[in-house]
Amino acid sequence: PRAKREAVSSNGEAARLAATTPGVAAVAGDMAAELYHLDRLAEHIEDYPDNTTRFLVVGREEVPPSGRDKTSLIVSSRNKPGAL
Repeated sequence: PRAKREAVSSNGEAARLAATTPGVAAVAGDMAAELYHLDRLAEHIEDYPDNTTRFLVVGREEVPPSGRDKTSLIVSSRNKPGAL
């Protein structure tokens, strides 16, 4: 509840930090847990009902509307960890 969130470049990087920095935890997959010898505090958190996952397509060419489109966004950000 009082955890501080910190943006990193990937969940693999978060796992590496958790393995090398006392007091740090990470949300990462089984492979990262095995690679960095991490203790799993919770499993299958992707199945929690309040979780949300969003995907986006980035490209140079326009995609024609399907008629079932929900949202269109244009986003510009700096090239740094956590920007997306």
